[in-house]
Amino acid sequence: MTKERKGYFYIIIFQVMAGFNTFAIKNINPEFPSSLLVLSRFGVASVFFAFIIFSQDKYRKELLKLSKKQIIHLVYLGALGSGVASAIYVLAVRSIGITLSTIIGNLEIPLGIVLAIIILKEKLTAGFVKVSGLILIGFFLLLARDAEISMQSAFFSGIVLAFIAAVIWASATLVGKQLLTANVSPVVVPFLRNLFATISAFLIALASATPIVSSYSLLNLSDWLWILYTGVGIVGVGFLLYYKALGAIEVKKISLFFTISPVISILLGIVSGEVLGVWQWVGVGAILVGIIALLRKPSKPVVIEEENKVV
Repeated sequence: MTKERKGYFYIIIFQVMAGFNTFAIKNINPEFPSSLLVLSRFGVASVFFAFIIFSQDKYRKELLKLSKKQIIHLVYLGALGSGVASAIYVLAVRSIGITLSTIIGNLEIPLGIVLAIIILKEKLTAGFVKVSGLILIGFFLLLARDAEISMQSAFFSGIVLAFIAAVIWASATLVGKQLLTANVSPVVVPFLRNLFATISAFLIALASATPIVSSYSLLNLSDWLWILYTGVGIVGVGFLLYYKALGAIEVKKISLFFTISPVISILLGIVSGEVLGVWQWVGVGAILVGIIALLRKPSKPVVIEEENKVV
């Protein structure tokens, strides 16, 4: 099996696991603070990776060889890419439900391509311009719920939170790719990402004056099992598989597989009783069609005649 094929295998497994993420969040006691939910899942994952890291000399040595720039990137991945982004995404799921938060959160796919064009200087194609318009139309259609939405509504806030999470995750994908390209191990990257995410979530909990000890008494056995699944499963084993895949596959190719988890999450959301309005379904369709179109063979680059160059 080639390196790329192994990457495909890893990302498929990760996406199937990640498809249950929003379902897990939705089924954990909603009174349990979001900041502590994030703290718990990344704390569990940090312990998981710590066993791997400190059981092998090569990983311990690699930790000591990281440059300042790489550490800054890892802090960004953990503090923002996992800690802050996950905290606001949990709030989004609890505000607008599994289906819509999943759809909007996965705008990270086209957003990641936009950032790749800007930061990595990848070519902008005519097809991409058309698809971006389609996705934006779909995004605004998702705002059409019960005809009117006030700026103060919990629904609108949930939409915004999910979108912010998507932007952060998109940038985190590029940062992760840069770290792996610099030969940082796919074990070290998720370990430090989870560690910094744990610290970030702990600080968020303190800043929000969350009663940490008493809040954990709200959890029952089922809640703990879901937390362990999101911690050991998704951001533990799942992140390990994801970074192995990211190191073997190009960002554009790996984006193809990001559509697997949304499909699973949407199906779970509908099964659990969530209902979308007609225009929201149109918006969902527009976004999904746009995402699929992004993954097709690129069109010819857009040429600016007055400057006679590809943009």
